[in-house]
Amino acid sequence: MAMAALSLAIPGAAGATDNSASAAAYSYRCATGYAESLSDGVKIRTAPINEADVLVTVKKGNIRQCAPDYYVTGARYNGCGVYGASAWIYLWTPYGNGYSAMTCWADSDY
Repeated sequence: MAMAALSLAIPGAAGATDNSASAAAYSYRCATGYAESLSDGVKIRTAPINEADVLVTVKKGNIRQCAPDYYVTGARYNGCGVYGASAWIYLWTPYGNGYSAMTCWADSDY
């Protein structure tokens, strides 16, 4: 809840379906090196902006490697139950590495 009060801006999940992922559940920094998608339709983009090309769209439960302890502040987005976020997590995909709305990912032990 404290993070919401700080208005943490999280990764560009524009177009992601809101499946009531709670703000407390999302990753704050890719602590484990792996992240799990909290919703269907989460997009991984070439840049941390909503208009960037989409590398891949994933379903809820998809696990990806992410850059540990790393995120960027990018364009604001509304995604996965969070509004006005701007933090983007950096993820690996078979189509290239990209950025996704941090509020749509949770740390995973894989």
